[in-house]
Amino acid sequence: MITLKIRIKMTLKKIFKTMSGRQMVKNIVNGSLLVFMCSAAAFAQITIEDVNWQVSKIVGAKRLPFVKVKEVLIKPEGKINEKIRILVSVRNEGNKVVEGLVLRYALKFKIVKLNSADDTAIWSVPFRIEELRISKIKSSREQTVKILNTGINTELKKLRSNGFWIDAIGMEIMIEPRKGDDLNKNIHQSVITSKQ
Repeated sequence: MITLKIRIKMTLKKIFKTMSGRQMVKNIVNGSLLVFMCSAAAFAQITIEDVNWQVSKIVGAKRLPFVKVKEVLIKPEGKINEKIRILVSVRNEGNKVVEGLVLRYALKFKIVKLNSADDTAIWSVPFRIEELRISKIKSSREQTVKILNTGINTELKKLRSNGFWIDAIGMEIMIEPRKGDDLNKNIHQSVITSKQ
């Protein structure tokens, strides 16, 4: 074992003697780049690309297809006739398959009093916190997940019966952080306004 260590030391000394200073710097830089590239590939960043709000209206006995919206029509009186769903687009920026992703999201309302001259609205605490799981995303690919059961209509009914309504619906969604992640790319916020 001692003989092996001595031989390795002697071999390294020979390599460094035959190598010029410029060659040594070049090899160190190339080695550093290789390590950086390997670590970047090993810790591929997953980003939330976009959040889209969609509604499906009921016309008579028929439900229409979902369409993308920037605001949602919710009337304080009567039955809510729009079903809301949220589409979240997630992208794998790396060159390796990523498995076992966990996305956590929270939904909250901007609440206002009904039939009040004071139109000051405040953001509530989240009324719903859930998890989504993505089993696998291939390299350099995007995947869309759907949030179907938002619980929005149930909460709106409770608010309405207590004399309140909403100006907006807010959503925060975050990918569970993994080693090497840029946290700024892990979280996304989205707001959709409500009109009456």
